[in-house]
Amino acid sequence: MIALKKTIIKTVKEYVKSHNKKPQIRTFSKKNGYPFTKDDIIKNFGSFNNMLIACGLSPQKPGERQYDKEKLLKDLKKEILKNGTTNRDIVSKNLYDRSVYENLFGSWSKAVELSGIKNSDIVLMKYFDDYAGQEKISFLKEKLGKNSSFSLEQKNVISEIRKIHDKYGLVTHKLIQKEFSSFFVKKYFKHESLAIIASGLEPVIPARNKRVKAKDGHLCDSIEESKLDDFLFSLGVPHEVHAKYPESRFSVDFKISDNLFIEYAGFSKTHRNELRKDYKDRLKEKKKIAKKNNIQLIIVSDLSTKSKDKIRAALESNFY
Repeated sequence: MIALKKTIIKTVKEYVKSHNKKPQIRTFSKKNGYPFTKDDIIKNFGSFNNMLIACGLSPQKPGERQYDKEKLLKDLKKEILKNGTTNRDIVSKNLYDRSVYENLFGSWSKAVELSGIKNSDIVLMKYFDDYAGQEKISFLKEKLGKNSSFSLEQKNVISEIRKIHDKYGLVTHKLIQKEFSSFFVKKYFKHESLAIIASGLEPVIPARNKRVKAKDGHLCDSIEESKLDDFLFSLGVPHEVHAKYPESRFSVDFKISDNLFIEYAGFSKTHRNELRKDYKDRLKEKKKIAKKNNIQLIIVSDLSTKSKDKIRAALESNFY
């Protein structure tokens, strides 16, 4: 047993040296060419973390032993570019559940940032269905230029934008309006953000993809969702956010009770046809699950008086 323990420690240290990372317990098997298995590790050390400590390594945190962070981020970037959006529900359908990314990286937006997705990628995905990570300036020359090159007028706009950046250290839409002309920028590039990207700079965009804290402390996926959360809070209605549908990986925006769910369907208004279709297909699946489990599913796409009355009526029929 002592000899095997020494072999395990030596092998693990060699693994860390060659791979520059700690192994996972499932790494070790005779099938993978190792002279011991994970059962041998448990038998000799009591736990995987005890073995790591014996090797002079720090123990793994919850979740770390199950996931390869580098691969998670690589797969995340691939799915974002494939789907043309950073929307959690759409992107994570071919990945681990969104909670995995939130737990391991602190938040979904942080995971997106660490994956290498930049503001410029988000803007290009918004305006062009066929953007999938291509070199950005060359891509815009093809899309907005002539003969794969920017026109003289476009080059002049780029020059002005770079002057603004040199002066302020960043470029925003307001600075373009103040120092140059939003009219000319939009005339030759359709939008300020596209002109900023064409200038080789990163646009500053609103934090639409970051979670927003509602008045009751809930973290919501958008400003609109946080307003709906605030509305429920103002009514004194206890609720959960992003709870799971029964026997499904789908999550609901607001769970009022086991029999009443509310979905905010703002994403169904996106201008990209394929994303809108995908979102509506997912909504259909959610409706089927709700019907199967006798759940009243309320779907609203805004916070108009009509939508609020619809929610009030559902609450009254369920609780009063």
